[in-house]
Amino acid sequence: MPTLAPQGFSPDDAWGFTFIDKWLCKNRVEELTYGPIYTPVSEKGTIFSPSAGGGPNWGGASYDPQSHVMVVPTNRVPMVLTLIPAEEGKSGDYPGAESLMAMTFPLTGSPYHYRVEPLLSPLGSPCSAPPWAALTAVDLKKGEILWEVPLGSIDKMLPVSLPWEVDLSLGTPGAGGPLLTAGGLVFIGYTLDDRFRAFDVSTGEVLWQADLPAAGTAVPVTYEAGGEQYIVIPAGGHSMYQSTLGDSVMAYKLKR
Repeated sequence: MPTLAPQGFSPDDAWGFTFIDKWLCKNRVEELTYGPIYTPVSEKGTIFSPSAGGGPNWGGASYDPQSHVMVVPTNRVPMVLTLIPAEEGKSGDYPGAESLMAMTFPLTGSPYHYRVEPLLSPLGSPCSAPPWAALTAVDLKKGEILWEVPLGSIDKMLPVSLPWEVDLSLGTPGAGGPLLTAGGLVFIGYTLDDRFRAFDVSTGEVLWQADLPAAGTAVPVTYEAGGEQYIVIPAGGHSMYQSTLGDSVMAYKLKR
């Protein structure tokens, strides 16, 4: 089967919006332990790609038993995992971390805690090339990728609005999973841009989207009532991804 996310990271993979950004990222990578997938975590800090949050994450994939097509979202931003002596660290946010998104967890029975943080430049953008999340359709019988598209837009994450037309569909790391219907639609929230989308399972084209009150980091469901079909998704967000938080459950009725 094809891999769905990069299987390692090195200084040659460093990326940036500008030359300076890329240079800072490359320097950062060279200070850390890096290599192929399963490179062990270290006190120096080890780059994990896929990260602790995927590649594919807990939301999993959706499968059509008729066409044998599997659709799966993936995160593409590497993480840095660092071993910290237990007497220096504590469970929860770690004050010595370079990133606001760093979190520290205990390793029971070990003299260490471990810190998890995304691999970001000093400017706050990922050090890996976009897309930073993708939606991929795989033919399970042939073992081939049918299509792959960026999942999410960074337009709501920019500090200022850009005055010119720019494609901001670079993908946003997230969580959740897709719902694939017999009618050939793939519904998914997942992204940090607070949107709910429907893709064409044949092409990956976005056929419909709607704004959510918070990030839809969940798996949508569908049901029928009174002869009508509905799609429902919780829109609660995800604190680890610093997304918009809320407590809504959104329901949509499909057109006949």
